[in-house]
Amino acid sequence: MNQVDLYPRTIREWRAIHQLSKSDMARRLKVTPSTYANWEMNPEKITIQRAIELSEIFGCPVGKIIFFEKNRKFNLESLQPT
Repeated sequence: MNQVDLYPRTIREWRAIHQLSKSDMARRLKVTPSTYANWEMNPEKITIQRAIELSEIFGCPVGKIIFFEKNRKFNLESLQPT
């Protein structure tokens, strides 16, 4: 692994680092482009098996892929007691 691979990254970032298009990813994962695009927009919906496949494509450990991005639709601060 080189220096860029030491940091956790989102699926979009890993795809960009490897210069792969969404269509390329869909082909490699044997899914439709719209399914892959949905995963990239909603990475928390990816199964463990698919996470492993992504790590193999990106050549990184699963732990270096961020699957739970900050969700703008969900405000954690609203759950804090006042």
